Amino acid sequence: MLIYKLDPIQAYDLGLVKKIEVDSTAIEQGGNGAFVELVEIKSGANSLTVKLKIDVNGKNGVERKTLSAKVNLSSRNKSGTADLYKLSNGREAYKDGYFIDSVNLENQTLKFSNGRIIRKGEQIGGLNEILMRAQMQNTISKHLEKQKMLKERGIKVLSLFFIDSVSNYRDFDETTGQPKKGKFALWFEEDFARFAEKPEYRDLIHFDVAKLHDGYFSIDKKNIHSPFEDVSLKSNASEADAQSSSFNLIMRDKERLLSEDEPLRFIFSHSALKEGWDNPNVFQICTLTETNSEISKRQKIGRGLRLPVDKDGKQVADGGTAVLTVFASESFADFAKDLQRELSEDCGVVFGTRLKNAKDTRKLKPREKLIEDEKFIELWKRISSATRYRVEFETGKLIEEAAKTMENLDIQPIRLARDVNGLMMRRGEGVGGVLKTMERSGIYFVPEWIPNLLGEIQAGTGLTRNTIFEILQRAEKLKEISKNPSSFIDQATETINSVLLELMVENIKYEKVESPVPEWDMRAFAIEELSEYLDSLEPVENLEKTVYQAVEDSKSYVQIDHSSKPEKSFARDLDSLQNVKFYMKLPRKFKIATPLGNYTPDWAVVFENDRRIYFVAETKSQGQELRRSEEMKIKCGKRHFEAIREDCNGALYYGPVSGINEIVANLPG
Repeated sequence: MLIYKLDPIQAYDLGLVKKIEVDSTAIEQGGNGAFVELVEIKSGANSLTVKLKIDVNGKNGVERKTLSAKVNLSSRNKSGTADLYKLSNGREAYKDGYFIDSVNLENQTLKFSNGRIIRKGEQIGGLNEILMRAQMQNTISKHLEKQKMLKERGIKVLSLFFIDSVSNYRDFDETTGQPKKGKFALWFEEDFARFAEKPEYRDLIHFDVAKLHDGYFSIDKKNIHSPFEDVSLKSNASEADAQSSSFNLIMRDKERLLSEDEPLRFIFSHSALKEGWDNPNVFQICTLTETNSEISKRQKIGRGLRLPVDKDGKQVADGGTAVLTVFASESFADFAKDLQRELSEDCGVVFGTRLKNAKDTRKLKPREKLIEDEKFIELWKRISSATRYRVEFETGKLIEEAAKTMENLDIQPIRLARDVNGLMMRRGEGVGGVLKTMERSGIYFVPEWIPNLLGEIQAGTGLTRNTIFEILQRAEKLKEISKNPSSFIDQATETINSVLLELMVENIKYEKVESPVPEWDMRAFAIEELSEYLDSLEPVENLEKTVYQAVEDSKSYVQIDHSSKPEKSFARDLDSLQNVKFYMKLPRKFKIATPLGNYTPDWAVVFENDRRIYFVAETKSQGQELRRSEEMKIKCGKRHFEAIREDCNGALYYGPVSGINEIVANLPG
């Protein structure tokens, strides 16, 4: 007897379950105020380690990162790593009151010096209620849209909400002990009533909104009535009462739940549906959480993956109908990454990997007598002179250029970003998707924190406050600050730094440093061995024309950047062209200082025709548009080599090229 075992990927590919689309909602253009999420607290030998997600000042503005901080409260050293101001690279929002004052490992809580307490999974400043309300509204809208499409086919649509706190859906009156509706139940009834009044949905569902939603939670094992029924919650309820309870309807009587005569269409649950429960007509799954949910993505989507059925119990498998929409409060990329990890860990699904095989490496050593090679000696002598640079320009020029550029600032208000992606799972490629819908909508937000505008921009640019104020005033952009203070600071800082770099590069002057640079000593090549992956090596024929040979097989190789298309063919041309007498890929330690950071050109070539020419090349693709930062580094490289060229009798040249023919074209005479 043949036995077939289908893993989740095979079932998905064969259309044996619903297709999945992910409706992602997130806050865009945020970063105003202090954002903190407590991920977890762990115990160490002499301290506790707190893992937090916070906003950090990065190279490209504010970035939300997960960081770890060791907390030793016995020292009471408030200059330690428990200071969120320092952890955020000096973000002003954390300057006052965000030192960790106390930590409770058992309860997974911590308290800040401003008195605010946060629990594992909770957030400060995350605008969670705005996000969750938007998710609920999107779920209701999708539910009604789906039900309208499927009503004539006799297919009832269900939606499932996972929540992290039962009290958010159902609470109890402190005086009477009677159940009352939590904020999720109140939101639902208010939002559903609003959607149901739209002309396209007005005659779709003929039940009172209070009967359309219900919940079953683990505490209901003792209280078997529907939470909002007007009866006492007693464990000795009658059998008749039990038959009509939400427990029986949701957990046992799935056929009745699928009947159009049964009002219930929106189900709320915490962990009670975690194992074993599913329903084929769940078309929407939405997670409403103020903390990180402990239920995995794979478990959640499993509650609604079965193919839907019509009123006669017949499965419906057509692609337009059998689609499960998952509403997530994260980007699609994060959702897909976590789902792929869970499928690998829980189900043993092996996706294609980009990890390199350690066997696909070669150890390289300098070829014998390299440092005795006259061509190598002469080349290295010409290119290894070190330089330093200085920059001079008028402050007035910076103010003028920065103010002019700042006219292009585009300050966007804080927005809800909604993207819908069709999810694809392929064994060789992993979990990916195709973007189907994009929506952006503004939200009303009053920041609780007013930033130190000049101080923040000063910290990011290094300019004086007077200079910054003059730039902002001349640009006439100060009225834009109230739209989104954090975004204004980031964009203004980026704009000023961009103009500052342009002016520095435009006015840069290099001068030769007489003292030798130890890292550039050519004798290092005689002893240095490297280990490189094969995809970063190009085998060449003429060992005497370059530097390295393999330890294992004595073949000659030249290093290449495997991500750069022209380098492979460029290396082959250098090896085969007779006029090229010697060439080498410049080592990573060969660095030219620039205002944008260190720069390493790609190649050094000895070209010989009527006379010997030394050429330093930066390879680029034919017709490639270089990034502005690359252009500026190349301009600095040109100034550097111009400064040392006078010692080379005019025989040293530098430039970006896409092929060997451009070297020939750039050679004099």
